[in-house]
Amino acid sequence: MLDILNIKRPHIKQLARYKQYSLNAQAIQAAKDGDKQLINQLIEQGANKIEWMAFAAAEGGHEEIVDDMIQRGAKDYNSIATAAAYEGHIQIVEKMLALGANDFNSIAAITAISGHKDIVEKMIQCGATDFYWIASDAAIGGHKDIVNEMIQRGVDNFDGIAHNAAIGGHKDIVNDMIQRGATYIDLIAFGAAIGGHLNVGNYTLELIYDNSPEK
Repeated sequence: MLDILNIKRPHIKQLARYKQYSLNAQAIQAAKDGDKQLINQLIEQGANKIEWMAFAAAEGGHEEIVDDMIQRGAKDYNSIATAAAYEGHIQIVEKMLALGANDFNSIAAITAISGHKDIVEKMIQCGATDFYWIASDAAIGGHKDIVNEMIQRGVDNFDGIAHNAAIGGHKDIVNDMIQRGATYIDLIAFGAAIGGHLNVGNYTLELIYDNSPEK
């Protein structure tokens, strides 16, 4: 009998781990969907990834659930702010700032990918100063207005911005950076390859060839 119990025990532990994983996965999805009743039920059953529920709720823009998760112990205000910022939920971002979120550069840069200019500007007002990071991430997302604003603030690494724009497949930004002085063609072409944008890579090479004095 003891041998049978010893054989079964690891399986029992594995089933328990799977149940815990399932509860947390359901709770995180419920937080993203804004289903507070289901979250409460799952927490009562043992779901315990409170921070992840807070991130998911922030991503979904569910401020009440974010507040509830904070009351339950979530305290990674920077990550909550970042999740909310990427999706443009400025009210949650502002609440996290009030609670102590202070990773302004990271929040601004990640938000630049999704193009929420109001939040990027808010982070700059709060103290974000890494304008190149903001510009290069905005280039990945194809947000030329943010890229141009960062250039006006002094960013001049046009090769890096062109590389990231190529990753995102944004020909207009690649072209603009070349016109501004980007010349590291291998880097730009590599970016296009990373993103799977063969057309951008070819376009870049054609632009350089067309403007070459040795043509």
